[in-house]
Amino acid sequence: EYFVTLRAGDGRGYVSSSSDGLNYKEPRPWTWDDGTELATGDTQQHWLKLKDKLFLVYTRVTPDNSHVFRHRAPLFMAEVDPKRLCLIRNTEVVLVPERGARLGNFQVTQLPDKAIVTVSEWMQPVGCDKYGSDNSIYLATLT
Repeated sequence: EYFVTLRAGDGRGYVSSSSDGLNYKEPRPWTWDDGTELATGDTQQHWLKLKDKLFLVYTRVTPDNSHVFRHRAPLFMAEVDPKRLCLIRNTEVVLVPERGARLGNFQVTQLPDKAIVTVSEWMQPVGCDKYGSDNSIYLATLT
C-alpha cells in the first residue's frame, strides 16, 4: 500500500492511497478518527514511520496559535490509522512548541531505528519574539 499527503491552498491537507504507487484514489481531507476534519492551515505535512506504525507530522489551526503566520506552530505528531486514512486523536503530541515564530518548513529524516524531525524558528513577522522565540533550531529524535 502506498500513501500520499497533499498540501492545498484551501486550509486543508489531503490524503490518498494506492495499491501500485501510480494510480491513487481521489484525495480526501485529513480527519480525526471521529470524522472531524483536521484544519491544517495549508502548510506541510510529512510522514514518519516508527516501530511499524505510521505517523503524520503537521501543523494545524488551534485556538491558541492565531498569532503565528498561517498557524505554522507548534509541530504536532499523531498516529495514522492506515485502514481508515485518518489520525488517531488521542495519540497527538506536540513535537516542537509554539513560541510565536512559524515552524512550517520542517523535515523528517528516517533512519533504520529512529526518526529525526528538524526545524528552526522563522523569525517573521517582526515582533514574534515577544512570545519567546529566539531563532532556535530544533532536533527531535524519536525512537
